[in-house]
Amino acid sequence: MPSPAGKAAVQVQAAKQAVRERVWEQLERSGAALPPGAYGRIPMFERADAAADRLAGLPQWQAARVVKANPDWAQMPVRIRALAAGKIVYMAVPRLAGEYPFVMLDPSRLSAPAEDAGDKERALELGQPVQVEEIEPVDLAVAGSVASDTPSSLEWQRIRGGHA
Repeated sequence: MPSPAGKAAVQVQAAKQAVRERVWEQLERSGAALPPGAYGRIPMFERADAAADRLAGLPQWQAARVVKANPDWAQMPVRIRALAAGKIVYMAVPRLAGEYPFVMLDPSRLSAPAEDAGDKERALELGQPVQVEEIEPVDLAVAGSVASDTPSSLEWQRIRGGHA
């Protein structure tokens, strides 16, 4: 028999999944997810470029030298802008698999333009694989989510041993 804490954890996960399902349904119905087929992933969405433009206008972005961005398709405009602005980008390897769960993209060392290197597949080819311990201090972490109730990147906190 599960403990009360175990039951609560199951209820929280079920509630989170229900929210995701509603958001995926709304993205599909509205046509905002690109391409259609948002279920089970963080999709590209209409106006992702505009969102990246807004981010690039923030003083925190402008002051950042090192940016952490997820491999999600919707964050590709963020990765491209960061590289074009000369920022070092750390991108998680999908599912954080393997001994080297990140790639570092240093625009001064890339053999391709930012528009190419910002693509997830090209970033995995061009980036330098790094272990968590090798990551430079990150000035700005950009998190993506289907739905969220917190502004912090819980994934990043988990990866760094519970420390943001």
